[in-house]
Amino acid sequence: MSRIKTGRIETKAKIYIGTRISTSGMLKTDIFHQSDLTNSYLPVPVTWEGWPANLHFWSWRSRKTPFNRVATDLIKHPGFTIQGDAIVITQIERWHQFRVEGDLNDAREMIDHLGMKEGVQVMFKPSGRHKTHQYIYVKPDNDAFAVRLAI
Repeated sequence: MSRIKTGRIETKAKIYIGTRISTSGMLKTDIFHQSDLTNSYLPVPVTWEGWPANLHFWSWRSRKTPFNRVATDLIKHPGFTIQGDAIVITQIERWHQFRVEGDLNDAREMIDHLGMKEGVQVMFKPSGRHKTHQYIYVKPDNDAFAVRLAI
């Protein structure tokens, strides 16, 4: 029985490449799925590291939610503040997307024998709130076919 949940070679999914800005000021470059941006405000155009980008943030108005100085400084509007984490999207690409059962190590084991370079040819992203599934993103068409056969 195959452990693959979804994945068609004919279509490519949108992945968002950018940086998560935490309230502590830590920056983490990552890939994002459309569901990671759910319920955010409409993206605000900003300049990130000298390049045009889009800032996504959410409506957190609780006194317990920390202020995000780095994200707030990106918007040049006096008196406007952002609370909670924010995401700066710098690039949108289309990659083949597969969803499989298991944790990150299970997904890596399924295609490890193919010898693909993570971050260049293949990327992994947890799927769902409980992270019981993983997305496998593959850029080249030939590699996507090989992944489809392997999983």
